[in-house]
Amino acid sequence: MTKKRDAVNVGIDVGKAQLDVCLLERSLTFQVANESAAIRALVTRLARYRLARIVIEATGRLEQPFAREALARRLPVIVVSPLKVRRYAGAIGQLAKSDEIDARLIARFAAAVEPVAHTPCDPEAEKIKDLIVRRCQLTTMRTMEKNRKQVMPARHYKTVSTSSSKPWIGKFISSIESLTGPSITMPGGDTNEICLPVCLALVKRWPIPYSEICPN
Repeated sequence: MTKKRDAVNVGIDVGKAQLDVCLLERSLTFQVANESAAIRALVTRLARYRLARIVIEATGRLEQPFAREALARRLPVIVVSPLKVRRYAGAIGQLAKSDEIDARLIARFAAAVEPVAHTPCDPEAEKIKDLIVRRCQLTTMRTMEKNRKQVMPARHYKTVSTSSSKPWIGKFISSIESLTGPSITMPGGDTNEICLPVCLALVKRWPIPYSEICPN
């Protein structure tokens, strides 16, 4: 009687130009380009295995092309916070670091922690999340500029400040607050929650193309 092979935990370390992949139970590591054709080929290759899960770190949106392709093929892909993987590395005493080692570490994290896959957000919900995060970034930028202005001599501030960028920062923040009011929930924040209909209205009404607000 043939023994059924173990389900495979896959770890993927994301770089701007490449993906380092580790199939833990097969002791297999390899590298592919982080571009559309190579990602499609990788997803097809992984689909041949009996997968427990594929874990990939959130890496400044660089992980999203793979995640979208894998989810479209109904593969069990899970995007996790890098902090969780780093804490796991500290717990097991993993100090060495390279792309290949990181991919193996993520695969070991997948097998040990067994993170649960969540239902992916639809495209509109992803836009909403990005807009809220973008608003938080711009509010922080505006506060930093105000603080700089207070401590820098006026003659120097006028010379080196990016004053031309201020109007669109304020315009974007004002557009959100005209729909939501000044209180809005940010990731990890504790202010009033923003309601979904308002967010959807924001996505539809905001006059600047979404690609310019939250570029890939």
